[in-house]
Amino acid sequence: MMKRSAYAAALMSLLLMPPATADDVETVVIRGEEFPIWPVEDLRARGLSVQEVPREKNAAWTYIEAVNAFEELPGGLVDAFDYALYTAWPEGHTALADYLKLPGNRLAIERAQKAAAMDRCQMPYFGDPGDSVIGVLLPNLSHYRFLAKLLVADGRRLDAEGNYTEAMKNYLTVMGMGEHMAQGMTLIEGLVGIAAWAVADRAIIDMVLRRPLSVKQLRTLQKELNRRASRLPTGERGLRGERDFGPAIVDELSSRPLRLFRNLAGLTDSSEFWDFIPPDPNPNPDDGWGQLELRIG
Repeated sequence: MMKRSAYAAALMSLLLMPPATADDVETVVIRGEEFPIWPVEDLRARGLSVQEVPREKNAAWTYIEAVNAFEELPGGLVDAFDYALYTAWPEGHTALADYLKLPGNRLAIERAQKAAAMDRCQMPYFGDPGDSVIGVLLPNLSHYRFLAKLLVADGRRLDAEGNYTEAMKNYLTVMGMGEHMAQGMTLIEGLVGIAAWAVADRAIIDMVLRRPLSVKQLRTLQKELNRRASRLPTGERGLRGERDFGPAIVDELSSRPLRLFRNLAGLTDSSEFWDFIPPDPNPNPDDGWGQLELRIG
């Protein structure tokens, strides 16, 4: 009787357990906000040129750690930060130096340096495969841009203090970030990569022209720049990706036009115009809305 009761209890507990589903969505938190990750295999099945990079070899996840670590820039430091970024270190600005030395910023810089030393990077894309591919989000891009700026501003500080080797390390890290971002499938990723490379390039030129670098430092820098010359970020891959988006959108328009209309309305902030369309993204093909969608398609 005891064995039978134990068996019945175990069987009941199995029956009451929530079933494991194959469509559990992987998510990632970026600056306190959780995003669903669009499966790479689904994007590739749609004809989009997303790289297959094993997670342990993908610099993107280390960059995300860096993005989650940096401290928010206080509003009162914006002008000094921009001056350091695009011109030179604002002499005597201890508040900006103190900000750059905050533990979160030091961790962010260390993580970015580690990521930039890796060969490959494929940033995750975000959204719901049951929804329109036009809604693919890149919520990390603005944070990624700021991370690059943080490294350059800190490089200017190191440069002004005479620590040219560490400043150079920061600038070359940002060049590596630019190379990595341009490996993405969208044009905006390529453009962000070009911008990151350009701001680091400007800082390197300023340092070489203004500072008494040693022969060893100059040779090390020349070697690194020569190595990276063939990896200059461009928008070419992004342009190919944008071209691939076209057929994917046409396919969606043909098969699920009502869903695509609602996504376009959300992107253009004109959702009121489409409020008459039912919110269900999968209308029954046998009812009126389903038949209308098939006819439009």
